[in-house]
Amino acid sequence: MKERPLAIVVVTGCSQGIGEATCHALLRQGSKVLGLDLKLPSPALAEHPNFQFEHVDLTQAGMYERWLELFKTYAPDAVVHSAGMGTMGRFGEIPRERERFMVKLNVLATLDVVHAAVAQGPIKKPLHLVLISSTAGISCVPGMAVYSASKHFVSGLALSVHEEVQIRGLPIQISTLTPPPVRTKFRENMGFEERQKRITGVLMPEDVAADVLHVLKHPQQSRITGLMHRVFFKVLRHLLPKRFLHRKIYEASLFDLQPLKPNA
Repeated sequence: MKERPLAIVVVTGCSQGIGEATCHALLRQGSKVLGLDLKLPSPALAEHPNFQFEHVDLTQAGMYERWLELFKTYAPDAVVHSAGMGTMGRFGEIPRERERFMVKLNVLATLDVVHAAVAQGPIKKPLHLVLISSTAGISCVPGMAVYSASKHFVSGLALSVHEEVQIRGLPIQISTLTPPPVRTKFRENMGFEERQKRITGVLMPEDVAADVLHVLKHPQQSRITGLMHRVFFKVLRHLLPKRFLHRKIYEASLFDLQPLKPNA
C-alpha cells in the first residue's frame, strides 16, 4: 500500500544545502512545500507547481507573530527547521558580532518556531517538528564552541519540549536530526574557501534529506544521520581518550581556514 504524502510541509532555509535538498525530496513524494528563506530559491525549485516561497528573515522582530499566522493559515503536517549558520576558529578571535548573530538564528529563531507550534492554540491535526541539529550539538567541539553550544540548545530544547507535550497530551512530535559534516556552503557562508583536502565521512545534503523523510514517516525523537556515524557516536567515540579526541577535533576545525578570494 502506497503511503500518503504529507499534505503540506514548511521548510526553513529552503534555498540551499539541507533545506533545499529536503524541499526537492518532499516535492518528489507529492507533498506541497512552503519554503522560508532570506535568499531566493533556485529556478528549479521556485517553478515547481507544489512549491511556494516566502521571503523572510527568521531573526527579525515580528517573526514569532508570523509563525503563529503560518500555523493558523496553513495548518502544516510538519515543519522542517533547517535554517542555521556556523562559526569556526579560535574562541575569542571570531568577531563577537558574528557569533551573536549566529545565536539569534540558531537559538532564538528555533525557540520562536517551537514556541509558536505549542502556543498556537487548539491543534486540529498532528504536527511534527523536525529540527536540524548537528553532531556538534551532542559532543564537545573545540574550535567551534559557540556553534556547538547553539546546537546543544536545539537538541536540548527538542528533547525537553517533546517530553512535555507528550505528558500534556498535545498532538505534537518534536524530533532532532543530528548530521555530521555535510557538503554544503557552510564554510563559504562563514567567509572561508572550501578545504583543499577533503575530509572523510562528509555527507551530501541529499543524504540528510532522505533521513528527514525517514523521520517524518517513522517518528523518533533523535537520530544521527548515517549508520557509521551512529556507530561512532554511540560506541567508538567513548573508547578514545577525551583529550586526544578533542585535540584532533580542534586541529581539524582550524585546518585550512583560508579567507574567500574576491571574485575576479
